[in-house]
Order: sequence, then structure tokens, then C-alpha cells
Amino acid sequence: MTEIEDIKQKLDIVDIVGQYVSLKKSGKNYKGLCPFHGEKTPSFMVNQELQIFKCFGCNEAGDMFSFVEKMEGYDFRQALETLAERAGVKLKEFSRNENVEGNKSILFEINEVTKKFYHYILTKHQVGKSALDYLLDKRKLTLKTINDWELGYAPNSWSSLLDFMLKKGYQEKDLLRAGVIMPDKFERKSNDKFRGRIIFPLTGIDGKVLGFGGRTTTDREPKYLNTQETSIFHKENFLFGLNKTRMEIKTVGAVIVEGYMDAISAYQVDVSNIVATCGTALTMPHLKIISRYTKDLTFCFDSDNAGVNATLRAIDLCAQLDLNPKVAVLPEGSKDIDDLAKTGNDGVKNMLANALPAYDFVIRVIESKNDGKTAIGKKKIMEEVCSFLSRSPNPALKSHYAQILGDKLTVSPDSILEYMQNHDQEKMKTQIDASISLNTVKSPQDYLLALLFTQDKLDKSKEILQNLTAEDLPQSQNSSVYSKLLNYIEKQSDLSVKSFIEGLTEQDLVKARDLSLWDMSDFNKNEEDYIKELTETIKRVKKESNKRKMSNLTYQIRDAEKRDDAETVRKLTKEFKEISEATTL
Repeated sequence: MTEIEDIKQKLDIVDIVGQYVSLKKSGKNYKGLCPFHGEKTPSFMVNQELQIFKCFGCNEAGDMFSFVEKMEGYDFRQALETLAERAGVKLKEFSRNENVEGNKSILFEINEVTKKFYHYILTKHQVGKSALDYLLDKRKLTLKTINDWELGYAPNSWSSLLDFMLKKGYQEKDLLRAGVIMPDKFERKSNDKFRGRIIFPLTGIDGKVLGFGGRTTTDREPKYLNTQETSIFHKENFLFGLNKTRMEIKTVGAVIVEGYMDAISAYQVDVSNIVATCGTALTMPHLKIISRYTKDLTFCFDSDNAGVNATLRAIDLCAQLDLNPKVAVLPEGSKDIDDLAKTGNDGVKNMLANALPAYDFVIRVIESKNDGKTAIGKKKIMEEVCSFLSRSPNPALKSHYAQILGDKLTVSPDSILEYMQNHDQEKMKTQIDASISLNTVKSPQDYLLALLFTQDKLDKSKEILQNLTAEDLPQSQNSSVYSKLLNYIEKQSDLSVKSFIEGLTEQDLVKARDLSLWDMSDFNKNEEDYIKELTETIKRVKKESNKRKMSNLTYQIRDAEKRDDAETVRKLTKEFKEISEATTL
């Protein structure tokens, strides 16, 4: 048995997926809202028997390994290690040279050692004492917080880390790839990347250090410096603190702030659902990552103009994913949440408890820039607010704010809704409702196979299936699967559906797995009802097959008539009549 087979035997995909998605039993499968795209109607199906999943809305599909890869942003090895640990399966050692993506393991190792080096300098070495005093006295962090977040200090020297790492046996080329050192401007030698800076380890949700952020303790620019893009660190896909707070975020939603200190200071005063964007602009990848855990977001960016504009951009992005954003408004005298946290728990908690719904904030900001008493001011307010609202896919939300805006501007809500409807905007992609109305959306041939796969065994179906041949299923993949199914029930004694599907190969296997994941929850599993439904479905498939045959015969008869081939016309006409009579029975 391979390691992968061992893991699959010891773990259940329903338990793995259930950590991220609320699943409900749906016939033979489990159903929930897809974690990979925004939807209101569940289209995400998990088959416990086959240990597979598929979303019929966005077409993401696979097994427990691919699910963890997608959810956590892992490569296969990381997903394998995560699930092996959970299953208690010991993996064979794997050579660094086997890593096809450029030996990532050595970069993780370098970052881990670098983190410990800088943390030691800050907390244990005389060189870091002034930086430690700065964090304790000026930034009001506790020693516990400093240790919990494993903060460090990079000495204000050219090569303290480089010299240490070379003595430990690491190669300079790998240190460069990890981004902890950098060539000087003449590219003649390398120096430490971070010098005279507080160090913030950028830790992934698997606990591995991806890179570092550094805040200067001198007048050196820039004030904040991050690890550059590497094979393991991508800034637009990273949220600081998510490794600590993601489980709390799943329960109560996320608070999103700008910088490391904002997140750490808020966490210290018991805001345990916070993440930061590392000082970079919030991106769609950031929101897609956080939306795996929650749709409820509270933005708390800096109170300056740049922070307000960043908040407005974030609200605009949220509309594209149909998220539920709020905005926590900082009180007078606090420039950011880090500043407010220094006053204690109550100020931060009160601010978050009184966060404004996002579009209330939008109206407040736009009203502050325009005179709502003048015609021009009203026009500008309506245009600007509607430009935000029109991008929301939610009609109830639009109607709600049309009423609020109408009251403020003494304009009818209907006029505002009409303006929004006509507003020039990029059309949202139409999302097909993925709740599967199988009889109408899908073909009877697909439905037939999906119906058969709701059963554990095929013995009850064996006799009825003899009324249909593989030729009656026109789609090549359906025909191929059905042909193998007929062969299977003829030759096998244990007519297990699972065994049949697992015995298929290539495209037949893909097709059968897809159909086994269909939502058949509306179908009553009572044996009598099943036989009745199967019989009726076979009749529909046969009827469609006969219609196709009759259509084909019509063309053949016309062709024979053109050739004056009376005998062929007679034979084909007789065949047409027999099929026609069978169809009307």
C-alpha cells in the first residue's frame, strides 16, 4: 500500500472538507456552499463512498489532497505532509533535489533559522536591547506578545546574518534565493537585506516562514521593507496573522487592517480574528483567500485620506465576491488601530462593535465632499454612491440604499434604482444556478447514469437495464460508460456501484465520478420509487433514441427514393413503422 492509499484509508474526505465547509447529507452525497467561488445555492458535492468532491458551479473537483491544496494554497507535497500528520502516517524522507520547484525546502529551512537568529538577537542579546525597549515602552507590546509573534531584530550591520548562516553551512546562492541577503549595488558582494530593523516573520498557515517584514529603527528609508517575491513568498497572496486567527475568523468574521503592528497590537487586546495586508493594497487574491473562511469582513484602515481611499477600493472589490463588508471608524485622535489599542481593550472593542455597514460609510464619505443642499451636490452624491451600489449583485441591498439615499436627497427611490440600472458598468458574469434540475438542465442519458449511481448495488436494476443498449445513448462518453456497465452486470456477481466506478479508466472514470456527485436529494430512495423512476427514465432515453433513428431513416428513405431503389425504400419504411409503433406504446 502506498503512503497516499494509507492516508486515504485512514481519513474521510467528509471530515476534511467539513473543517472548511458546512456539509449536509443529500441523498448518497453531502452538499454545501462552494468555498472556491461565491454562491447562494449549494452546488458543492462530496461523495463519501468514492472520497471525491466536485462543485457544479465552478467545476473545481478532486480528492482530499487536491481539496487541501486548493483551500490552503499548498503544493502537493505540503498537502501530503499535512494529511499524513493528521492520519498518523509517517512519510519517507524526501531529497531536496526531488523538489521540482527549485528546492523550496531549503528556503523554508533558511527562513526558520533566520527567524530564530533575529528573535534571539532581540530578546537575548545586548545588540537588540534598544529595539526591545522600543517595542516594550513605546509600542506597548508585552514580552508575551513579542514571543508569541516571534518578533526579532536585525542588527544595524552589513553582514551579521550572512556570516552566521555561512558558518552554519548554508550556501550564499540559497540565501539570495530566500531573500534574506541581497547583492550590493555593484553586485560584487552580498549584504544582509534587513539592517537596523524590527523583524516580523511572515508565517504561512502551515507554520512555515515564507519571508520577513522589517520596520526601521533608524531614519533609513523605506520605513517598512518586505522580502521580495520568491518561489515561496507572494505578497498578493499573503495575509499576515492568518496562521493564528483563521479558526476564529471562521466563527466571527475577519477584521482587516493595514500593517503588522496594527494586527499585533489589536491581537494583544483580544481581537483574535484579525489579519493584515502587510502594508500593501488589498487585492482580489487577498479577498478570495479570506472568503474561504468567512464572508463577513470589517475594514479598519488608517484614518488619513489614503486609508479612506483604500477602504473605498476594498468595498468595491467586495461587491465582486458578494461579501458582507463593514467599516470600523477610528475615533478622533487615533490614526490607526495600533494607536487606539494603546488605550486598552475597551476602545478597540467598542469601535469594532459599532462598525458601519460598508455603504453607510460610502455615503458618509461622499456626503462629506459634496453639498447635499444644492442641485449639483445632490447630482454628484447620487452619481458617486450609485457607482458603488450598481456593482453589487444584491437587489435587496440596492433597494435598501435607494430608500436611504432618496430620503437624504429628497429623490424617489425608484428614480435612484432606475439610475443604477442604467449606470454604465461592467456586466457581472451570469452565474448558472448550480442546483441541478436534472430532468431539464441535463440530458436523460446523464440522469439515467446518475440515478443508477445513487444505489449501492445494481442487482435491482439488472433486469430493467436489458431494455436499453449502449447505442441508445448518443453521447460517446455515456455510451462508453453504459456499455461497460452492461458488461459488468453480465459478468460480475457482486454488483457494487463503487467497484464498477473504480474499475473504469481515463475519461470514463471522470464521467462516472461527475455523475455520482450529482445532487439527487429530491429522489426518494424507496425501492419501489427507484424502480419506477428507473423504468420511466429508460423509456425517455429509448424514446429519444427512437426519434433519432426515425430521423435518420427519413433521410435514408429520401435518398433511396432519389435513386429509385424500391426494395431499400420498402425495407426502410417497414423499419421506420416498427420503431414508430414502439415509440407510441
